[in-house]
Amino acid sequence: MFFLFSPKREGLLMAVVNKRVATETQRKPLSDLCRTRWAERHDAYSRFYLSYVFILETLDIMISGSYEESDSQPDICTEWDAKTKTEATSLMHAITSFDFIVTFVTCYHLLSHLSGVVVKLQSTMCTFHILQAYCMVC
Repeated sequence: MFFLFSPKREGLLMAVVNKRVATETQRKPLSDLCRTRWAERHDAYSRFYLSYVFILETLDIMISGSYEESDSQPDICTEWDAKTKTEATSLMHAITSFDFIVTFVTCYHLLSHLSGVVVKLQSTMCTFHILQAYCMVC
């Protein structure tokens, strides 16, 4: 939400991703977590997992205020207000803590194992009886 609700922040994140990722198919923006659809939740975790290094680099740019490509891209902001720097610092500390990393990686791997089953169980094409769903999982 830190990036999604600010076009300026999201623009910096996309500039970092565009600079680091060669192929355009791998440039996927972050997405919001869906509270009801577990398949979408896995997709959001996957995007965060793939963008983790870029998010850290973007937060570091916000905190330090230096971006080496700013001369070639004048529309990228390198000056941030004190509130944004404080929020970026807090977020950086939060997502680099041991507790967060262990919890996130555990959830990510569990969701990746469940993603195939979840997609089948949440499909709109079929209505499942509880026994059919149990047989699909086992």
